Amino acid sequence: MDGREYPFHFGVGAIYLLGLELEMDDIKVVDLDSVMTELKLSQIPIFARCGFLSGASKTGRDIEKVLTVDEIADKLKKDPYVLDQIWTIANEIKEQYAEDLEGNPQEAKGKK
Repeated sequence: MDGREYPFHFGVGAIYLLGLELEMDDIKVVDLDSVMTELKLSQIPIFARCGFLSGASKTGRDIEKVLTVDEIADKLKKDPYVLDQIWTIANEIKEQYAEDLEGNPQEAKGKK
């Protein structure tokens, strides 16, 4: 975005943050598919910010420099391709979680 790189990671930490932001205290890793499908347009910048916060944390970058929800919304309006990139990464991670948990349904049930 804007010629800058913003690390994006949508792991357990981002899922936790998303649950807090959307007031979904019981969100689980296995719920990621349905949560992504049911996101409202106004929630997509929140979803993206959770991934950026997690990405910054994972790479040791200053989370204070992560874009705000409003800044992300503005950038998504200017460059819809960014949303495609975010969605692609999130889907890859979602598929990886599904593969990891496929062989262990008990773990999938309890994992938050």
